[in-house]
Amino acid sequence: MRNLINTLAIVFVLGMAISCKKDKTTNVIFENPVQAASKNTTLIDSTRNFPGFDFYEIGTKIYFSKSGKVTKLGCRAGNTGNFVVSFWDVESSALLAQTTVNVTDNTKYFYKAITPIEIIPNKRYIISMNNNNGGVPADYWICYKREANPDGIDFNIYPFNIGSVTFESPYGKTSATAVFPSNPLSYWNFFAGADVQFE
Repeated sequence: MRNLINTLAIVFVLGMAISCKKDKTTNVIFENPVQAASKNTTLIDSTRNFPGFDFYEIGTKIYFSKSGKVTKLGCRAGNTGNFVVSFWDVESSALLAQTTVNVTDNTKYFYKAITPIEIIPNKRYIISMNNNNGGVPADYWICYKREANPDGIDFNIYPFNIGSVTFESPYGKTSATAVFPSNPLSYWNFFAGADVQFE
């Protein structure tokens, strides 16, 4: 009888240990801030798939309110295809991570794992993507801010916060290859393309 009780106790303890380990591996909390912003109906009034007349590197300057890691880069594009997504240090213009993301549905975001990047709170970064899709300029998604009042549209969408991320301003550069997007763009729209996974 004592052996049976001891055996049951061991089984119970092992079962608890296994379930706790499973909880730790499956309950990872993460943020996809660009995707979340594009779905925020209190912030965004409308979304448009804008024609790609030329090659662009398009991105947004962001910063994080807490420490963590960027573990994936992703994007949504106006067309299906393969797109280069980059993560930059604003102060040095250094490329911190880059990967090619395969978009198989132009209405959805797709992500690809990278070597995790340690994030410093309040440090400025740019997440960007190039719209070169096999030598053809791809379309890209633009979101517009909801009207502030019935008499007119409040065009200035920046800055705004989604979760732990503050979106500060849009940047871009004409280029058929991935390049640091150093040119400030209009504050009236939000380029809902390149994204990160922040954990």
